[in-house]
Amino acid sequence: ELWGGWRMKLALAGAILSKADLLLLDEPTNHLDVDSVGWLVKYLNELRDTTCVIVSHDYSFLDKVASDIIHFADLQLAYYEGGWKEFASKRPEVISALPKRRTQSYFAELTGEYEALIRFPDPGPLQGVKSRLKPIIRFTDASFQYEGTDRQILKEISLKMSMTSRVALLGRNGAGKTTLLKLLVGDLELTSHPNNRGEIWRHQNLRVSYIAQHSMHHLEENLLLTPVTYIQQRFFQGRDHELAKMVTFALTEEDKAMMAKRGSICEITGRAVRGGQLCYQVKRTGRRDDETWEPMSN
Repeated sequence: ELWGGWRMKLALAGAILSKADLLLLDEPTNHLDVDSVGWLVKYLNELRDTTCVIVSHDYSFLDKVASDIIHFADLQLAYYEGGWKEFASKRPEVISALPKRRTQSYFAELTGEYEALIRFPDPGPLQGVKSRLKPIIRFTDASFQYEGTDRQILKEISLKMSMTSRVALLGRNGAGKTTLLKLLVGDLELTSHPNNRGEIWRHQNLRVSYIAQHSMHHLEENLLLTPVTYIQQRFFQGRDHELAKMVTFALTEEDKAMMAKRGSICEITGRAVRGGQLCYQVKRTGRRDDETWEPMSN
């Protein structure tokens, strides 16, 4: 049930408590906030009588903890004494061959100068929105708390986003960044807890794509398959078996009661991918409100 940095913290805690003679760390800074990375650097540097082997693309982190660098290329291992800076000075041709997005971040820390150019694709016009400055998502005093917990994750959040918005969410692990994203895309609603208040409005024609922190887990389950074999197995006999799992998922009595409360679908007026899943725009019997977008699993 943990997400992002908390998963990595739990994995690190398990490794540390094992008091191993050999500590193997595979991308240990993934999803960690700045404070957690700083703590990990301090812990590793204070370790005694323990050998650490670290795989990481965070070169600043490597430079702070590594005493030696092993470069793996062309099926061979080359050993270099010293940290990342020493390795970079000895093998500049290796550094120049690295992807720019990595080398720029590393040398930016050394020089203190860094200019990033980020270009987003134009999503095209949104039906019903004439101005790109007009809000397409709006939060008004939104507060959120998960069912079964006594901690309020978000409190009285108000924000607006337009077609021109480019927003970065920064915060410590557990601050509520993923929760806010899920509320933005509609994976969570303000109805799951009595303490949840406020309003979230999204333009009815809004198209949302959401790449979650752990969106690769589905692919990781099929790492041994080639792309062709994966497609063959998933769409065997012309059916999407992953989608079939959702359709045939057993409904609880609570699910059935909620479906009855919503009313039967009397008309389907649209279809789109929203929040990373296939949704239909539907009208239900006994409902006077506007057409709503609902996931296929409903």
